[in-house]
Amino acid sequence: AAPELCPNVNEAAIVHIRPRPFAAENIDNTEISADATRTSADGSTSLDGNVIIEKHLLRISTDHAHYDKKDDLLTISGNVNINTESLSLSAESGTVSMTTQDGNAKKTGEFNDIKFIIPDTNMKGTADSIIANDHTDADGGIRSTLTNASITSCSLLDPDWLLSADEIRLDHDDEYGEADDVVIRFKDIPFMYTPYIEFPTSNKRRSGLLFPSFGTSTSRGIELTLPWYWNIAPNQDAVLEPRYMEKRGMELGGNYRYLTRSTRGELTGNYLPDDNITQEDRYQVRYQQHTRIISNLMFDADLQDISDANYFNDFAKDIGTTSQTHMNRSAT
Repeated sequence: AAPELCPNVNEAAIVHIRPRPFAAENIDNTEISADATRTSADGSTSLDGNVIIEKHLLRISTDHAHYDKKDDLLTISGNVNINTESLSLSAESGTVSMTTQDGNAKKTGEFNDIKFIIPDTNMKGTADSIIANDHTDADGGIRSTLTNASITSCSLLDPDWLLSADEIRLDHDDEYGEADDVVIRFKDIPFMYTPYIEFPTSNKRRSGLLFPSFGTSTSRGIELTLPWYWNIAPNQDAVLEPRYMEKRGMELGGNYRYLTRSTRGELTGNYLPDDNITQEDRYQVRYQQHTRIISNLMFDADLQDISDANYFNDFAKDIGTTSQTHMNRSAT
């Protein structure tokens, strides 16, 4: 049997605590609680023990916090945990500065030695530091920059695959990211390099690189797929999927979908030139269409072709397809 990728490993997991939304009349408020509070003559404040700082859709917990009124700087340390709607982050320490420039408020937070998890995708990672900026001016937004960052869907203790970048920049308002000098490693061996990538950070339709997928099989060996999503139009999209297979070679796959008032359709295909094992070109293509001509009259088409009778046995990703003995070719 092929070895399992990303096996379960016992490790201290980051727990996502979904921050609570504030009522409209309290949306600009900040709520703070702690076991002990001390205030100095200059207005600076120290908080110790079970410190919780909450704003609208933001929750920060830590062991210690100190607010320097003179420098308008908040310093936090010890078991720092930060939760937003889409991200959980733990850090050793950090600072949050609040300044005013030309009448516009600007908050900047910097945290060191961090671990993070994106709950919706179960992606997790580490970074030397993260700098988050919250600009309230007309041209601003919430943005984060991570340095020496890595991300994976495996355990952080011994990941089977890892994507690393010198710098990752996230636009939280636009729900989009970009990264420089990206290296993908498999079993700690550098596997692929790209100087720059762009990627969405939510399920919103937007063109960009999707997270890679890895697998192993007896007929193909180690596999790596790097899908790229293309948001062509509100009613059209496509995914291009280059797939490297250790035993077979490099394959290009993809699918195209469209939707009109009366018709929906999908075209999928894969092409592998000069299979390393059979020394032949291998391919499969399928087109499906459903059209409502009038309220009680439909047209359906399902057309499929493959290069050879062994294609599904060699390239199927699930048992049901592997056991397929015939192809659909119909129009009704």
